[in-house]
Amino acid sequence: MSDSYRVSEHPEGDIELKKVRDYSSGDKPSELKSADEEVDLERAIELTGFGWYHIGLIAICGGILVATVCETMGMSFVHPAAQCDLALTTVKKGYLSGAMFLGIVVSANAWGFFADTFGRKKVLLISIIGTWAFSFMSSFSPTTNLFIVLRFLTGLFCSNQSTVYAYITEFLPTSKRASIITWTCGFMAIGYLLIPGLAWLLIPLEVNWDLGFVVYTSWRVYLAAIGSLSFAMGFLLPFFPESPKFLMSVGRKREALNVLRLVYNRNSGNSNVEYPVKNLKSDVHDTPGHVTTPLSFTLQGLFKLMWHQTATLFRPPYGWTTLLFCLIQFGICVTSMGMYIWIPNLLNMIKSGAGIGATICELVLANQANLTLNSASESADCSSLIRSEVYTSTLVTGVFFVVAFGTLGGLVAILRKKTVLVSALFLSGIAGFGNYFATNEITVAVLISVSVALAGSCSTVSNTIAVEVYPTNLRAMAVSLAFTIGRLGIALAGNTIGILIKSYCDFTLIGLGCVTLLCSLLCILLPE
Repeated sequence: MSDSYRVSEHPEGDIELKKVRDYSSGDKPSELKSADEEVDLERAIELTGFGWYHIGLIAICGGILVATVCETMGMSFVHPAAQCDLALTTVKKGYLSGAMFLGIVVSANAWGFFADTFGRKKVLLISIIGTWAFSFMSSFSPTTNLFIVLRFLTGLFCSNQSTVYAYITEFLPTSKRASIITWTCGFMAIGYLLIPGLAWLLIPLEVNWDLGFVVYTSWRVYLAAIGSLSFAMGFLLPFFPESPKFLMSVGRKREALNVLRLVYNRNSGNSNVEYPVKNLKSDVHDTPGHVTTPLSFTLQGLFKLMWHQTATLFRPPYGWTTLLFCLIQFGICVTSMGMYIWIPNLLNMIKSGAGIGATICELVLANQANLTLNSASESADCSSLIRSEVYTSTLVTGVFFVVAFGTLGGLVAILRKKTVLVSALFLSGIAGFGNYFATNEITVAVLISVSVALAGSCSTVSNTIAVEVYPTNLRAMAVSLAFTIGRLGIALAGNTIGILIKSYCDFTLIGLGCVTLLCSLLCILLPE
């Protein structure tokens, strides 16, 4: 059994050294003063220990994040593969990229509200199943317009990342929270490996299944495959209970205690009745403003309540902090996820360029000149070929994501989260600037990977800070709001980067580097 300690300060000024134990070995927690002692929720969570239950929780939450990454970022390989089937121009590719993220932007705040009002688990389950259903249907789209509509509907249900953060946070001891959340979010790096891996495995296949209304080709199989991950998570999630903090915040103390007993039993192997906590103390800091009375299920009532909780985030003492988180998420998503969507297309253009020693902008211009010549020829055929080097280069980006998430996950356990966030974003910005000066394909691929992976992993560290700043009744909605603004950045970048980099390549690369450096400076202003 391993022990760790944290210092907590009581309102009276007394300092208490609390012990946090790992009960996975079967040891019992230290005894309370009396069986009837009321215990605050934070201490009660610590007394459940850390063991097999949390390992399972990390796996299911990590799996949901992997499914979300594959669903949102997997379109990066659909663009070049489907351009002949659906006659996709650069503009239509931009619409297709933006459609899903527009759906996420429209619904993210609502999902956060529903999670804070009706429960984390219930909202997660609905959003996961809805994501899979519309994603699967989109793989059968016979036209571009229908495809865009179905991807938008997929995005409406795919705004569950913020709820995942809130859900797992509320099972974790305070002393382990930051590092475990970061490690859990590190599962997203697996998504960045699965995307090119599945694309490389499935898209080159010779698949032509004529269904009458559509010819089901390999890129459709790939789209259905990445969507099936959401279905798998939707099957497993019902085996986990509702968050004890949410149950406490709506006055369901007995159910919260039963959940904690279950967690203790799974972690220690001891009987539920051996859990030392018999009574939970209500935390007044988590209840004001929360819905504890039956809701009026009218559209007007729901919008009014949603507006009230959103407005609370922009009033003291949270207003300035909320604005900072939104701006940082916007910048990170523009420079990381927005750029990632275009990596296969960009690398495909670079591979078609000419000349060793040419910069990335010169290669892009050369590719554009070739396309212009080809389009003037009546014999030119449409090509959906994705070069094998594009798959390998994107896999390299996935490896960088794994390294970035793993490194930051270790650093937040020993350094201040703000220090890690500021430093990583600064390095990402420098790598982004380096793209402008790089003169060979390998250097370009490495610098793009470093800048995108570092910035993307910083989104997790930012959310780790956010879930500790806000109380339970505002936590999911606050992170959802930041995600909403971030996804707005992805939608903007998805529609514009591909166009801008062809006409204003220098401005685009330098601008993305500046945005990342600005985010690094803004992080200095975040609360500790």
